[in-house]
Amino acid sequence: MVDCGFGLKETIDRLEKYQINPSKITSILLTHEHEDHIKGAFSLANKFQIPIYLSYGTYQMSHKKINDGYKIKFELINNFDSFMIDDISVSPMPVPHDAREPLQYRFDCMDKSIAIMTDLGKITKHVVQKLSRINLLVLEFNHDEEMLRDSDYPASLKKRINGEYGHLENKESLKLLSSISHSELRWVDSCSSK
Repeated sequence: MVDCGFGLKETIDRLEKYQINPSKITSILLTHEHEDHIKGAFSLANKFQIPIYLSYGTYQMSHKKINDGYKIKFELINNFDSFMIDDISVSPMPVPHDAREPLQYRFDCMDKSIAIMTDLGKITKHVVQKLSRINLLVLEFNHDEEMLRDSDYPASLKKRINGEYGHLENKESLKLLSSISHSELRWVDSCSSK
């Protein structure tokens, strides 16, 4: 599981809707410490003894939100080193975002590859390289620059969202797709945040 931004009950309800037994989840990978990504992660991990994989920076920033009674196995990730979870090779990707040590992930198993890219402030050469030769991409299309500019959001929030450590603008997302476009990319799914 990548991130867990819902509370424990909501997470379990959503998993059950798709007939996923939480006790069958073998790991939770966290991208960064923002509440909409970690809200239920620690309670789910504690309840079902699921190890959590995360960067040291994410651990430092989110550790204060962990109940003292929880017994969770934390696996700290070296940001540029791939590692195995069962038969899946996991490649972390450090990304620009306004968090302590944010990561996104690429997963390879046999001859198939999937990448999940959510909170990304700008396109980097490293991200483009890591996304080469993937089969499936989940990419967050977060905002339209003109709509954001004309919105009622406070100026500080607009600056945060649209900055190099904020969220990728829709046209920038299309540039990223163009830079990694190749014959093996079969499916792209877009997602947006609240």
